[in-house]
Amino acid sequence: MAQLLPFQERWIKENPLLGSRWFWHVLFWTTRVLLYGIIWGIDDFYQESGSVLPAIFKQLFALPAEMLLVYFTLYVLIPGFLLKRKYVQFFAYLVLAILLAGLLKRSIYYYLYYPYFEPGRDLSGYLAYYKIVQTAAFLNAVVVSAAIAIKLLKLWYHNQMTLRALVQEKLKAELNFLKAQIHPHFLFNTLNNIYGLALRQSEQTPQLVLKLSGLLHYMLYDCTSPQVSLKKEIEYVEDYIALEQMRFGERLDVSFQVRGDIHDKHIAPLVILTFVENGFKHGVNAQVERAWIKIDIAVKGNLFCLKMANSKPTGLQPSSQLTHQGIGLGNVKRRLELTYGDKYDLQIREDTETYEVSLQLNLTAGTHILPAPH
Repeated sequence: MAQLLPFQERWIKENPLLGSRWFWHVLFWTTRVLLYGIIWGIDDFYQESGSVLPAIFKQLFALPAEMLLVYFTLYVLIPGFLLKRKYVQFFAYLVLAILLAGLLKRSIYYYLYYPYFEPGRDLSGYLAYYKIVQTAAFLNAVVVSAAIAIKLLKLWYHNQMTLRALVQEKLKAELNFLKAQIHPHFLFNTLNNIYGLALRQSEQTPQLVLKLSGLLHYMLYDCTSPQVSLKKEIEYVEDYIALEQMRFGERLDVSFQVRGDIHDKHIAPLVILTFVENGFKHGVNAQVERAWIKIDIAVKGNLFCLKMANSKPTGLQPSSQLTHQGIGLGNVKRRLELTYGDKYDLQIREDTETYEVSLQLNLTAGTHILPAPH
């Protein structure tokens, strides 16, 4: 059975009666009785009484035959033949069932209803062709056709929901795999940095380890959701920048600016951090002289904009940072595609001295696949 979407679960929880199969079955048969009762009530025979109630009452006697026909079709013929693509057998048995139900309905009216409630109303014989085929069987066909249509529509809907659930599970699995790749990638790079300081017996090593511990806690425990608080993501970007500034000291010139309201906003985890880490790895690590990196984050409504630029080592040819991007940048591009679809724009530009990244995305667009936490 297909998984229910969040709004469906809330709807059924708030309206338990509407989630009951019995409710919909009773509604179907009640609608059938009232509809045909009103239609037949137009007949001159019932107009004389000035009410359609006798016509509605008469329809109740048709229910046993029609219910046997409908439920035999829904629970025997459809799963046993139609869904197995045995179309000839399905339609053959369906026609036979309609005729037999018509004969049963004729028997109920001929021997039970007419003698007691409308004596003299039915003047034809018991096996009258008109009464069995054109009236009883025809009405049976209409009712069972409506039931089949509803059943097939329900099956189609469940199949669509199941397919959607499977697609979402596949996307979630791929996103989890991509996030799992980020952790060892980031850890490998940062441990290399700390190892270099430890070899030089730097006093900053303990502080770097503490900062790294906080970042790993964020990655392992806070980033388990499809989306995280934008405010918290930015705080950990600040911690990462502080970690790098401690390591590079005066060699590094960092400009970090955040503009706009970042509260109550959510973003895919580690998106910002991955771009920043990539800039430090390729634009700062290899610099012999003074290096710089500029990061500007702007939030206007639900529009998130990240602009980042970093220096490049002298003599490094364009595309070097792109072609040596490793897991990180290629990973985050795929995660952006999975989470935001086409609701994001990523531009990467570089020349011989500068590498620039510009990312714009709609913070609410990610909810169409993976909703933000409440």
